[in-house]
Formats: sequence, structure tokens, C-alpha cells
Amino acid sequence: MRGYHLFVLGLCIALLSSVGAEVSPGVATVLGKTPDLSGRDRLRAVSRLGIGLREEDRTALLAYLAEHKKAPSPFSERQWYAFVNDVMDVLGRQRPLETRLPGLLRELFGEGEERPFVVRDYALQHLGNWVLQDDDDSESVKTLKGAAAEVDQTYGATALLALQRVSRKFPERVPVAEVAALAEKLAQGDEVPDASKATALQVLATSGDVRAAVAVARPLALEPKTTLMLRLSAISVLGKAGDEELLRELARAEQTNEFVRKASERALTQINQEVQ
Repeated sequence: MRGYHLFVLGLCIALLSSVGAEVSPGVATVLGKTPDLSGRDRLRAVSRLGIGLREEDRTALLAYLAEHKKAPSPFSERQWYAFVNDVMDVLGRQRPLETRLPGLLRELFGEGEERPFVVRDYALQHLGNWVLQDDDDSESVKTLKGAAAEVDQTYGATALLALQRVSRKFPERVPVAEVAALAEKLAQGDEVPDASKATALQVLATSGDVRAAVAVARPLALEPKTTLMLRLSAISVLGKAGDEELLRELARAEQTNEFVRKASERALTQINQEVQ
């Protein structure tokens, strides 16, 4: 929290130093300074912002993200989440780069339950986008790794996907073996939400460690009590690994579960097409 307060203080100082410099009409609309604007109007206004915003505009948008912790009028909750995501996206695309953004994103994620889960998840997504532009940002990489290790939160999968993207572009910064290890831990965790497990399985299978992916996927695919979402993800991994024997077994045995049977048959078809 100390870092967050320092960040907001820095924004306040920046705002005070720019007194007399009004934000542009476009940003004024985004921030609701024009009367009688709906949430949809402000969402459209964000989409019209360019990549060369002035310092005053950038500071005002950063301050908005730091200040608002829940949906203000006239937004519905869903609209506001989309709005926050779009503002983060605009700031992340600025040229020259808006170097204050990653610090804010780390603080938004680090606030825990004080921020809505969706906002924290978006912060991780955009932090991953930032590292793709600035591979020297070791603090942001550290935040992503820490989030990916949170086995009891669904945002672990968000961080894992971000790290996989970073690893593909900057393998020296995030080695693929490290991504695979984090994915395997998530995929096997007892307290990991099924949505995160399903994602982790796919990341593990595409991070070079196919044998480990199959070892995790096999029991999940065979266990009827496994949730359908996770079971289908496991079957997909077995298809990518070419595990024909188990897939044929599933296709024969699961006559009562049409989803599992059809997923197994599709995976077998894919294997046969690749062989041909």
C-alpha cells in the first residue's frame, strides 16, 4: 500500500505542475467532464483516442485509474470494466511509451481485495503487454511470476499466459522451462480453480514439455468426476501429444458422455490428418 500512496502522490504532483493546461476535448469526454454523457458515450470516446496523447492527458487518465475502485455513475459494472480495460490499452499504446503505466498496473494488482478482481486481472494482462515492449522491466516480470504462482486464484492463469508470450519473444528474460514449471504446478494444484487448470494444461503442452503435459492430462481425462471443461482441455492435450491409444479408449468407453466422446473423436481425427 505504501507504494500505491506514493504513486498517487506522484500523480497529484504531476497534476499540480500542469495547472492551467487543460486536457484535450477527447480526454475530457472520456473522463466525463462533458455533461449528460452515458457510459456508452464514454466507451466510444476512449476508442477514438490516439497514440500521441499529451502529458496532461496521460496524467489525467492515470489518475482516473488510480482513484476509482468501483463503477461510478453513469456506468454499469460491466461497462466500467470494459472502460478500465480500454483506458489501460490506450495508455499502453502511447508513443513515446508511458513509463508510469507499469508502476500503476503493479500497484493496482497489489492492492488485493481493495480492487475488483476483474480490474486486477486486466492489470496483469496489460502488464504482460508492457513487458513485450520493455524487456528490461524486471519488476513487472517479478509481479507476473508471483501472480502465476498463486495457485488458489484464477488470475494465476492470466499471469501464466502473459509469461508465455514474454518467453516467446524474450526467452532470456523468461526461460520456457520456467513457464513450463509454473504451468505444471498450476495444472496439478489441489486448490487451483478448474479454469486455471485448463489453461495451465494448454500452456504446459505448448511450452515444450509434452511428456509432463500428458502425465497430468491422462488421469484428468480418464476420471469421470473431472469437470467437463477440464476434461475437454485434457483431451485436447492428449490429441496434441498424439496419444491415440487413450483417445480410442475414451471414444469407446464414454458412450454416455457425448461431449467427451466427440472431443476424443475430433482429437483422433486431427492426429490422423497430421500423420497423412
